Amino acid sequence: MKTIRQQLTRKLLVRFIVLLGVGGAGVYLSTRAALLEQFDETLRAKANAISSATEQHGQRIGVETTEQFMREFHEGVAVDFFQLRRADGTSVRRSKSLAGADLPALLGTFRRPSFLNLTLTSGFRGRAIGYNFTRRTEREDKPAQPMELSIVVASDRRELDETLAVLSLMLLCC
Repeated sequence: MKTIRQQLTRKLLVRFIVLLGVGGAGVYLSTRAALLEQFDETLRAKANAISSATEQHGQRIGVETTEQFMREFHEGVAVDFFQLRRADGTSVRRSKSLAGADLPALLGTFRRPSFLNLTLTSGFRGRAIGYNFTRRTEREDKPAQPMELSIVVASDRRELDETLAVLSLMLLCC
């Protein structure tokens, strides 16, 4: 026969475990959302930097950036990737880190870009941002029709996933 004390102890223990579980899940989900938002803002900043550095000279498109910025997108590092396309889908410029592969076309606007989780050419999980934009011509003496372009920027998300794994492990241990 169970005493009232044993019944109360069990009920209290079960409710305490449920409360800890719900609290831990809340901490994990809110932290995950904040980290993902920061990751997305970093992607947006990289995409904005590349789209701002894009110049149109007649029908030719160029990207004028510093070597230090573009070093992140070279094949030796292979954690950041970008691709510029015309409205018809033809590739205009891509990072060396893509090694000839294509990023998926993402349709979004500058104010409401599209985000996507994907597997990168390096085989690792990544996250991408994409949006359409129009680049004005740089030469005023020969105005050309502004060209609509789309940009997709992707980054390796291993560090983000490792941070979330450590957080979930710590919450489980607690």
